[in-house]
Amino acid sequence: MMQSVAQQNPYAFAAQCVGRLWTLVVANNGPKPSAVVPVVVRRVFSGEQLNAFNLPIDGDRGATQGVALATEAGLTRPETDALLHQEYVSIPRTRVYESLGSNSDGWFSIAQLMLARLARCAVVVTVYQSSKSDETLGRHIDLWYGVIVQVRGSKTWYMEPPDGEAVQITLNPGDVLLMPQGVWHDVTTPSESVHLLFALDTNRPLSSLAG
Repeated sequence: MMQSVAQQNPYAFAAQCVGRLWTLVVANNGPKPSAVVPVVVRRVFSGEQLNAFNLPIDGDRGATQGVALATEAGLTRPETDALLHQEYVSIPRTRVYESLGSNSDGWFSIAQLMLARLARCAVVVTVYQSSKSDETLGRHIDLWYGVIVQVRGSKTWYMEPPDGEAVQITLNPGDVLLMPQGVWHDVTTPSESVHLLFALDTNRPLSSLAG
């Protein structure tokens, strides 16, 4: 099987992706706490680039990549694939592939390090996979600045900025959403969705992580 661009040269692919994302973040006053309004940028990535992402989900998930299930009460973490399947069938929930940077190998691990150096804070990479009937985390706020890339399908976001009117937007493949911390939000999935999150945690500066 022919390798994708991301597999052939993950460093170059990561640099290309991070360059685009960081340009958007800086242009929209992020990840500073003063950034309070969500921003959507359409078609940042092409279909060919998205196909090269090679995310470790479904059959491509490695043995070290865990999966959590999202509920309004938080995340549950089944210990085996059999339990994961059993719990998902019982109550369909969004599957959350946590901490890709440390649990899986790929360009996204390199991108995490690059973004951390640029933002001077901890960065965590996560994938969210949903079907239409899946339960979600419900309405909540995050304590980090989110850089969200829609990879497959579509996701509808309902957002309530602290100093603005509530907005509703639907992300399609290749779109990027910049979500400041402290924005109340909820999501629904029209059919199916896979999105990639780079969480820039400005509450954890690099200096505090040393040693």
